[in-house]
Amino acid sequence: MISIRSLIILLSLVASAAAQDKWTLVTADFQSQPANVAAMDEKGVRLAGSGGGAQSVSWDQLLELDHAAASSAASTPAKFILHLNGGDTLSGSPLSIAGDTVTWNHPLLGKLEIPEDRVSAILLAGQSAAGLDQPRKTDSVRLTNGDATSGVIDQMTDSMVSIHPEGADASVQISLDKVAAILLADSDPMAASTGGWRLWLADGSSLTVGLVRIAAQDVSHVIIGYTPQKTVTIDASAVSCIEQTTGPVRWLTSLTPAEIVYHPFLGENFPPRFDHPLGDPDASIRQAFPPFRHGISVHSYTKLTYAIPDGYTGFRTQFEIPAVAGAEMARADVAARILVDGAPAAQFPHVRFGKPADAVVLDITGKKQISLEVDFGDNYSALGRLVWLDPAFVRTAPAK
Repeated sequence: MISIRSLIILLSLVASAAAQDKWTLVTADFQSQPANVAAMDEKGVRLAGSGGGAQSVSWDQLLELDHAAASSAASTPAKFILHLNGGDTLSGSPLSIAGDTVTWNHPLLGKLEIPEDRVSAILLAGQSAAGLDQPRKTDSVRLTNGDATSGVIDQMTDSMVSIHPEGADASVQISLDKVAAILLADSDPMAASTGGWRLWLADGSSLTVGLVRIAAQDVSHVIIGYTPQKTVTIDASAVSCIEQTTGPVRWLTSLTPAEIVYHPFLGENFPPRFDHPLGDPDASIRQAFPPFRHGISVHSYTKLTYAIPDGYTGFRTQFEIPAVAGAEMARADVAARILVDGAPAAQFPHVRFGKPADAVVLDITGKKQISLEVDFGDNYSALGRLVWLDPAFVRTAPAK
């Protein structure tokens, strides 16, 4: 196994090599270098060398591969957005819900059959939905006129949804043209997929899968699938990033909090959003806060507590107050704290609008839990938003 230092040297050599396909490889210490990918399998990534040879880099050295040549093939804006458990989203249009399977048409991936227990909601593009990340006991259909019906969805096609309301004798059929949101019953919409790789597409969609491959004989295509028996082959130009979700870093957005405490001010309703900004349902953190990968958007007062996974000895995050259109951002002020096993480990009493804070890196060796807390500032609730950027448990804490 090569060291991080050796890997950086290797990548510097690879950067000058003749390329089949150019990517940017991000190592476990959050450093980035250009690379020529010759192949990819479950063991790691094979890089093309300047002398025509290849060097393998194992997945325990890597966070992700960013694709410099990504370009969207979607010709028209998506009408609906499919929200999956754990924060993934897919643009496109619904085809059916039947037999515990949601069939979805994506402009780049084509027809996908997704287990219903992985699907959280279907939203009209540009629409937000209160309670999207909260547990739900029943299905719900919300209309563009503000009406809503709860019950059990018993059928769905590409033009209508049928729901059996609670206490009713018969189902009600609703045209999709009138639907703003379909929320499926789910005890834990935040539970992430157990797949090992998250695929980010050029149209902003993301999908977590158990298999990602690039064959040595065809580096212009990426093979993805939930299982080796069920795969899809897509053009590599449609892929903007291949991210490892269970390697040297565990993003907090891929874990379910042990506890969420949210105390809104008066009639406000800004519960935490994971991998999406507050107030912008279609955007991802990657789109709203480049070059960051993940984020948790919160509003004062919010406290999120996570159990520390076994084998991780460090915690790393940055944070920023996001801009709010038309607002006087000079008034923004919140107090941010990071607690380890209930004791303050890092405190920032007056976080104000501006550039992202420098990385906070904590040693959590032998600790059990960590809490991210955002409290009211000098102006109480006014503009009390904050985004925890790239919050992650790391096996070995990197330099700040």
